[in-house]
Amino acid sequence: MMFVWCVLATMASPSTTGSVTAVQAALTRINLPAAEQRALLISAASPSTSVAAQTALTRLNPAAEQRALLISAASRSATDAAATARTALAQGDLKEAERAALEALAIAPNDGGALLTLGLARFKQGRPADALEALDQAAALPDAPEPGLIEYDRGSCLTALGRLEEAEQAFLRAAARDPALAAVAEVSAGLAALDAGAIERARAAADRAAAHPGPEGLAALVADLRAQISSAERRAADEAAARAGEQAEAAAGEGMAHFGAERYAEAERSFLLAAELDPSDGMHHLLAGASAFHLGHRSTAREQLEEALRLGLDQAASSAAREYLDGLSPGLRGKGAGLAARATMDIGVDTNALESGLGFPELQGPRRGPPGNGAGSPFASAVLGAAYRRGLGTALFGELTYTLDQVAYGSPLLAPDSRQQHALAATLELSIHPRVRLSLGAQSDVLFLGLREFHGIQWSAGAAAAAAVDEADWLTSRLKLEAGRKSALSSAYSEYTGGRIDATLAQDVRWSRALLTTWYRFREERIGTRQETELRPLPPALCTQLSCDQVTEQLQVIPFAYRSSQLAVTAAGIFPNRIRAATELGLEWRSYLADSYLLLTFADGSTVEADRRRRQDLRITSSLTAAFPLAGGFELGVRYDSSTAFSNVDSQIVEPACEAPDYSCHQLDYGSQSFQKQVLSISISYTR
Repeated sequence: MMFVWCVLATMASPSTTGSVTAVQAALTRINLPAAEQRALLISAASPSTSVAAQTALTRLNPAAEQRALLISAASRSATDAAATARTALAQGDLKEAERAALEALAIAPNDGGALLTLGLARFKQGRPADALEALDQAAALPDAPEPGLIEYDRGSCLTALGRLEEAEQAFLRAAARDPALAAVAEVSAGLAALDAGAIERARAAADRAAAHPGPEGLAALVADLRAQISSAERRAADEAAARAGEQAEAAAGEGMAHFGAERYAEAERSFLLAAELDPSDGMHHLLAGASAFHLGHRSTAREQLEEALRLGLDQAASSAAREYLDGLSPGLRGKGAGLAARATMDIGVDTNALESGLGFPELQGPRRGPPGNGAGSPFASAVLGAAYRRGLGTALFGELTYTLDQVAYGSPLLAPDSRQQHALAATLELSIHPRVRLSLGAQSDVLFLGLREFHGIQWSAGAAAAAAVDEADWLTSRLKLEAGRKSALSSAYSEYTGGRIDATLAQDVRWSRALLTTWYRFREERIGTRQETELRPLPPALCTQLSCDQVTEQLQVIPFAYRSSQLAVTAAGIFPNRIRAATELGLEWRSYLADSYLLLTFADGSTVEADRRRRQDLRITSSLTAAFPLAGGFELGVRYDSSTAFSNVDSQIVEPACEAPDYSCHQLDYGSQSFQKQVLSISISYTR
């Protein structure tokens, strides 16, 4: 009875606020559960409910039945409050909707509908954090109403709070839990993913949304999402390009510093990175190609330079790119266009100056030293060379060269054998394919002997045709055919008149800083024959067979025409600090085209032909050179050459008898054609 009294006394209060306060005070003195207390508090705020509660309570005596009636009345109040909240929300009265929802939740805290309404009211007031709190409570209920809608609204709140990946997942759960919301939820998931920068996830969401049967206007929503995706892609590409451009400029700046310091490996890496980051800038490709060129990375250099020209460069840069591309050509273009000059001065020692096959036409002059070997001398030489090269269109390239080569021997005995040669040559090279070149050339040279008694010996003129095929950037095969005519400038050297044909097949193998060349040359030298009538003591081996004291004339017949095959290999490399070195090894098999012999004339007019022999030579040549760059275009060079010949014509071989009828013995040979020659020299060169 005490409980009934307290409640009634409280409800009798004319003030609603006072009634609620009185009820609350009374309930604190009664042992009722908290939920029932909240229900009674809400009922106190509603006059109609209070009257119904008072009437019911006056008819009840048991406390349990009284509590049940009070709770029933509170439930009806919560339902009414929730309905009021929904109505207010629909009418846009957001504050009333929030108040009524809170009123309903004060009575029934697990009312999912009221929580959903509360969340929507708060969200529409711009309070996504508060809204999310209510929606999270609704989503946690085991029997939450409209779970799909709750997840969708959670996604909206999370989007507003910038928690985009969580928002995307909430929209995807909404699509999974409510088929009616699926299409729109997928669009919203796509928008959240797009805002998070996940363009591919946004595209996938748009595709899923388009596959759903949706409400009218869905197609427009999907189209708008896809338009936003396209715009985001363009924007992302622009931003990436801007970032890449900044990074490319930084890498190019580093590359320029390395390039200026001739650190070409570091420069190549920096410029290749710049070209990768900003592939539209031709200068990055040009400088990457130039760095690769200096490193001997031919494939990379060609690729980068061609790309630079394709992208477009200014006139000066285009010219530089083409010059580098020309430099990559194994042909004439690789030597560059314009005028070039080189001057070299040598001093050295030649152990066999009369054998001049190294660098000069071979001359068989009268010997002024010991037979075979030993005609050595110090020497000084000077070489002046000039070349003018020019492109004659995109496919044709021309070269004109002039060379003056002077060698002066220090030995008075060999001074008359000092040589001077002038050579003039012109070549045209035609590129019929990027990897195939044909060339035609003409050349002429003139040779002089002596220092004080300076006189002409021989002039020659000829033509050449060549073809070259680049099987790869590292491999080139070449074929060259040459034909020439030689004429003596004095009757004393008439034996040097005649023709020559050469056929040379070569193959070049290139690495970044090395070159290996192997070549074979066939030569046929069709020049004349010398006849010497000098009387000389005949060997005892012959005089036992013939009456040497009756010999009145000796005629030595010496043919110079020969046919030869030569095989050689050359290796050259560039070492640190631009030091260059090269070496060559060659073998030549030479067979002369006619027999040499000695014709003896006796006092009675009879003649005897002795020592008829067909000369055969095997020659071995080798060389080693090194060049050290100095400042200002100067270069210090060191060179060593060696030549060794083994011949079956050798007057130093002593035989016991010259037997009839051939009277063949080496003592009658016209000299020792077996020899050794070594040349060591130091040079200083200037190139411009």
